[in-house]
Amino acid sequence: MLACDVSDGAAFVTKGLVSRNGILYPDIEIPRNKATFIIGESGTGKTTLLKLFNQMETQSSGTILFFGEDVSRSKHTTDLRTNAVLCGQSVFLFGGTIKDNFDEFRRYIKLPPLSDDRIVRLLKVCGLECDLGKLCRNMSGGERARVFIAVHLSLTPAVLMLDEPTSALDYDTAVTMMQNIKSYCAENGMTLIVVSHDRSIVDAVADNVIDLGGRKTG
Repeated sequence: MLACDVSDGAAFVTKGLVSRNGILYPDIEIPRNKATFIIGESGTGKTTLLKLFNQMETQSSGTILFFGEDVSRSKHTTDLRTNAVLCGQSVFLFGGTIKDNFDEFRRYIKLPPLSDDRIVRLLKVCGLECDLGKLCRNMSGGERARVFIAVHLSLTPAVLMLDEPTSALDYDTAVTMMQNIKSYCAENGMTLIVVSHDRSIVDAVADNVIDLGGRKTG
């Protein structure tokens, strides 16, 4: 089991990191228990960086430390991905109700089901007030995206990574949701990492910003 040393000042540190498709990253430090936003031009590897963090993709060179541990030397990638959860842009929900989805995702990583009150609170964090018996297929794209994020919040990982979580939302809804998520993560000792193309949301919410700029290949 990966040890998440909460005394360490950084959740992730990278040094000399190069992805397998040739993206050269600056050395990066993600502060623990803060909201870090990652911005940059298309093609600078923002989404790839999140996947490198939890080893959904592996680097060609360089080092990634997760709470001080080199992720490439760990034999426990399942534990890493449980501790550093990535909520991607593509929304995947099981058939059935909102409650069914919370139960199914948690069952998959061997977590007990949540009470209805707890699920309702998580949905409110994401700006939703819905009957837990509502079928997800009858929801709008924006509603489904927020259920998907709420499900990932329910896993209470050490690090929660969100890839373009506000792309289907209007500005006011997006800012409110991201401020709520930031507060929830802070209250629960979670580090938040967000990839976003919307600088106005970044300016309104971020504690820390990493700008990958136009850096593409090394």
